[in-house]
Amino acid sequence: MRRWSERSTPSSSRTRVRLDVPRLRTLFGVGRRPHRKVGADLSPRQAVVIERPRWNLTLFKVHFGLLTLKGYTKGEHVLRFEAIVHNTKTLHTGRVLEKFPTIVARLAGMVDRFTSMLDCVDVAFLPDGILDQLPTPSQIGATRTGGLDNKQAPHPRSAGRRARPSRLTRRVHRRRPRDQSPHAHRPEQGRLHRPASRLRPAQTARQTPRRQTRPDPPLPRPRAGRPLSPESGSTRRRRRPRSFSWQARSFVQELRKRSLGVEEALVRIAVLATGGTIASRRDHRGHLVISDDLDRLTGLAALPEGAEIVGTALSAKPSFALGPTDMLALAREVRTRLMSFEGVVITHGTDTMEETAYLLGQCLPGDARVVLTGAQRGADEADSDGRRNLADALSAVCALAPLGPAVVVGGVAVAAVEARKVHTSSLLAFSGGDAGILAIVDADGIHRVSTSARGAYYAACALPNSLPRVDLVKLVAGSDGLHVRASVGAGALGVVVETFGSGNATEAVLEAVRDATSRGVVVVVTSRTGSGRVRALYGDNGGGVDLVEAGGVFASDLTGPRARIALALALSLEPFADVGLAVQSMAEGKSPCKL
Repeated sequence: MRRWSERSTPSSSRTRVRLDVPRLRTLFGVGRRPHRKVGADLSPRQAVVIERPRWNLTLFKVHFGLLTLKGYTKGEHVLRFEAIVHNTKTLHTGRVLEKFPTIVARLAGMVDRFTSMLDCVDVAFLPDGILDQLPTPSQIGATRTGGLDNKQAPHPRSAGRRARPSRLTRRVHRRRPRDQSPHAHRPEQGRLHRPASRLRPAQTARQTPRRQTRPDPPLPRPRAGRPLSPESGSTRRRRRPRSFSWQARSFVQELRKRSLGVEEALVRIAVLATGGTIASRRDHRGHLVISDDLDRLTGLAALPEGAEIVGTALSAKPSFALGPTDMLALAREVRTRLMSFEGVVITHGTDTMEETAYLLGQCLPGDARVVLTGAQRGADEADSDGRRNLADALSAVCALAPLGPAVVVGGVAVAAVEARKVHTSSLLAFSGGDAGILAIVDADGIHRVSTSARGAYYAACALPNSLPRVDLVKLVAGSDGLHVRASVGAGALGVVVETFGSGNATEAVLEAVRDATSRGVVVVVTSRTGSGRVRALYGDNGGGVDLVEAGGVFASDLTGPRARIALALALSLEPFADVGLAVQSMAEGKSPCKL
């Protein structure tokens, strides 16, 4: 047991030492610590930092002045290490272009030493509790097959606990205050304290039998200069580097989990319930009404391993009763929840899920873990799809690689900005149109198919307080301009016209569009077909060319409901002159807005 303690204790302590300045100099390949200007408040950065800007992404950094070593994951299967020099003057290699290969070689050497140190920490690390578990006996049935008797055998760390203090500890204990006698604490033959048998009786009575009471050593004098603030006279000591091995070990363990496909433990997911068919049951009249509370709704779904759900009931309405104000409030709530949760799942009715999903897709980051789901059949039906859809949504939001804002219904995930309802009763009610689906969701996990190329246009912008009125007019054979003029008269700031084919209208509608744009109302042109782009092809009798000349804005392949939300966002966040360009940029997937 003594040999085991002598071997195990030093190995475990070596992995817990601080990453001091000599080790940092070796790691970064420099001869001295970073230079500090005289009179500066703080010394240059010397720290070990772990950052987690979002779930499933960990940045491990070691700072040493103007040099930084960083390790992180990029994508699902890529581990990346970087060496960063913020000023090449620190390397003392010269700053001309001819020295570029030398600079790159120096940085490559830093990365090589960095990865070697991480590997050594991972291999030599002894986690807490391992020495307590080693003497634990194993047992087959009622027969004990090995191990140590804890009542008779000494503790594996007992030798380390009774070890004598080091030289530094003895030197500290030998210090004495200036007002003490020079012979008050003189050690005898290298011992810290005299044996009780050699002390006078009066001294023996005042001492405890096992522990000596010693006066505290004098505190070191504070260094002069560098006050904390003009109001405070205290001085600031130089920062000591933080512990390296513990943070490096946790970073390596996260990488190992991801390489094996193991999800991070205890993922916190917020579930926001807004009503819809997924929470509805038939009453005594046989009508579907929203009756399930949040606990009943979430209690039926199978949770992913290591996930924690925190539910909130925002509303209990069918989705056909929701308006743009409700959708904007939901987007504001989702942004708030993403600050403290790894992901958000929204239960929503399917009737207006297309509009809500599009608004969230344009107002949230492209890698946000936000999933909308619903049901086509009531919760009390034997073949209800709500339970399966909710379980799939939870699996999608906990995927190793984020899908981004999405709609998960019927075993498929569709990008939020591409989703549209294509069937009134089918379990596979949503489609991504020409963009297709993002992933297939089943019992085996998430099978990624594609990545969304659009969305997140207003992710960096503050949400508006309200959305202006925007009307939707669908053309049929022989349509006149009555509905367009009625929308303008009702106070709409924008009108979306679902035209024929690739963007054509009647002459009466053309005149109504020309009159609306002259009054400052933005008119957006889409197609009533539901898929395909609108283009200015025909130039007579109200064709697409005539609509462009009348001031119409062509919205590519956006459906009417999605174009309406895009126009409402642009009207509330953009200058009037840029509204048309913003709608086209959202439709074509151009760079996000920088408001």
